[in-house]
Amino acid sequence: TVVAMAALGLQTDIRAVARAGGRVVAAVVLSLGALVLLALVLIRLLGL
Repeated sequence: TVVAMAALGLQTDIRAVARAGGRVVAAVVLSLGALVLLALVLIRLLGL
């Protein structure tokens, strides 16, 4: 699942996302931020 999500992210056209509007861009940025935050918290909790 993680590999599939990464592959989808690599094929995302940033210009198309920007043309979609501010709400879409905000959702993308918040989603990425949440994933990064979750990853950092898990790394910290697991002591990796």
